[in-house]
Amino acid sequence: MPRGKKLKQVKKLAIHRHEVEDPNELPRRIASLEEEKAKLQEQVDSLEAKDCCKHCDSTNANKGLTYDSVSKTQKQRKLKELKTNAEKSLWFLETFGLKLDSLSLIALDGEKVNLQYNGSQKSAYQFLSDEDKDRVKSVVYITDKFCVSDAAYHEFSMIDQEGLVRSYLIKQCKHALNKLYTITRTPGEWPGAQLSFTAELKHQISKQIEQLGEQMPSTQKVKISGDGAKMSRVTNFVVLSFSLLSEGEKVMSAKGVHPVGILSGKEDYSVLQTAGKDLFQEINELIAAGKINVNGREITLEFYLGGDYKFLLTLLGMNAANSKGDMSKPVDFYWSDDMRRSIQEIKNLSLKSGNEKFGCNHPPLLNIPLQNIVPDELHLMLRITDILERNLIQSTLARDKKAELLNTNLAKGIYQHKLCAAIKKCGVSFNIWQKPDENGNSTDKYDWTSLMGTDKKKVLEKLPDTFPDFLPPDTVDTDFQDVYGILTTWSPSQEQVDSFFEKAIQWVKLFLTLDGVEEGYGKANITPYIHMMCYHVPFFLASTGLKCFTGQGVEKTNDVIRRLYHLKSNKYDSCKDGLQAVKRLDELQEFERHPRKYRQCDRTYWENGIMEERQKRPRLSVTPLEGDADELNIDLLNHAELKAKLKQMNVKTRIKNVDRLRQLLKDHIYAAQ
Repeated sequence: MPRGKKLKQVKKLAIHRHEVEDPNELPRRIASLEEEKAKLQEQVDSLEAKDCCKHCDSTNANKGLTYDSVSKTQKQRKLKELKTNAEKSLWFLETFGLKLDSLSLIALDGEKVNLQYNGSQKSAYQFLSDEDKDRVKSVVYITDKFCVSDAAYHEFSMIDQEGLVRSYLIKQCKHALNKLYTITRTPGEWPGAQLSFTAELKHQISKQIEQLGEQMPSTQKVKISGDGAKMSRVTNFVVLSFSLLSEGEKVMSAKGVHPVGILSGKEDYSVLQTAGKDLFQEINELIAAGKINVNGREITLEFYLGGDYKFLLTLLGMNAANSKGDMSKPVDFYWSDDMRRSIQEIKNLSLKSGNEKFGCNHPPLLNIPLQNIVPDELHLMLRITDILERNLIQSTLARDKKAELLNTNLAKGIYQHKLCAAIKKCGVSFNIWQKPDENGNSTDKYDWTSLMGTDKKKVLEKLPDTFPDFLPPDTVDTDFQDVYGILTTWSPSQEQVDSFFEKAIQWVKLFLTLDGVEEGYGKANITPYIHMMCYHVPFFLASTGLKCFTGQGVEKTNDVIRRLYHLKSNKYDSCKDGLQAVKRLDELQEFERHPRKYRQCDRTYWENGIMEERQKRPRLSVTPLEGDADELNIDLLNHAELKAKLKQMNVKTRIKNVDRLRQLLKDHIYAAQ
């Protein structure tokens, strides 16, 4: 084959020296590349941790005990730490347009754990949802109503950390509610706190407008109330409040009474004139205007003044009332034009001097017409039954003395003990005792248990039937029960209104006929409350009724403030604390739990059955032991029986005092044991 042709068939390839690799060097080169790859990967991981995972923490791993092996308190701490770390680790969810709501976990021992994130950034009360806020408000209402302290609730919340609302939310909720009201200092030197009367009246009327809508009456009857309340041995409060009579029976509870001022001082004209200056000025301006605009609606206002006799006379600037034993006047005698006074007349008389004042010492603090100043039926009942109660006890003690003089062997105080037993059968705790002198020795003066309003009503209703043999003026109590029954009727019939005056007058005449027969039934015992019942109550029964002006709600409000004073206030600013707590309760009334409807099966249970059941209950600290019967009977022995007992024990003594003889016998019996 020719050379030229062969060269065309053979291809030449040129390889440079630096392109030639030694096969023995290949493993070393591969190892070098692997090392470089590892360094680059480490650099990439570092960049990702720095730029792409800023929220991650390298210390997220658990370095201690596992969740299932720690105590309950430590579990809460670990869950709190895990919740934060898990949220950081799942940062990328937001890049998908998602948000972490909850995280469900299962521990090694099978316990299910659920971590909630929907409120993790809402630690303050103001950021909570409406549902959560209502839950917090419900707890605030309960703690205020039952006077649970913040410290006590905090301990409860630490026991059940998942179920109960956190204590700091309770404090924040209270703070938010307190901001709804502007509380200012009352004028004068006496400590006190007050609200704006006009603003509070508008607020309460607006609440009625929301509830009733178009059925809301265009005229509102506003009752101004006030009462002194003893908080402690050295502290007295005067609570000024108002009620809307359109709320019906609600005025009988603290819910229907709206305090606007609490001042620490005595119930005195000078104190009220100074400390209540702003409140009385607002009220008088509304009285002069006669109307108020609430949410664009014009509401006509009618003002009334209610309270006990002392408070009414104090606000009117008048002297204490004297009794009126004359029952011969007609029903309208004191309401005639010649006898009836006016606010302007009282003002004019108060500016005069000496006897020309006719009992009008100072100008009235409120310009409410006298026909709109209504007495409190609760205090009327209390003061009249005080007289009947005192007369009954004095009559019983007199019978004991007379019986002991006629029969020296008769046990001491037998009628007194029967009277106490009869009253106790009415479901009332009652006792009578001798008042000691300053040296501790017994005297001829007696004292007895002070009964509350509900207890007095029970005794007034049941005692004449339970104890007829030892109640000589039984018709007095029975007739007064009939008269008082008309007073407490919400809507008395025309027949009841017309017959009330005659029934009241007949009761007073019967009361006076017992003068000389029993002690305490003379004309001197006809108090201003009895005079008021006969000659003033008939007018109010015919015009507005009397039950709606009861002071029961005012007294219950005083009880609420007294509990708050002792249990919810540190006494640093007690007037403000009490007013704030009362307004919180008023604002949160809708969160009160409504109990299920009670279905009465036995109509006589609440009258007799419940007392029979209570009497069957064992009383460990009250029921005497069998071995103590003889020692307890010593108190019932008379002088002759005590002497005989001592003689049986060979004890000779010249002591004649019965109490000392009793103690001597007890000492010898104790020494013999």
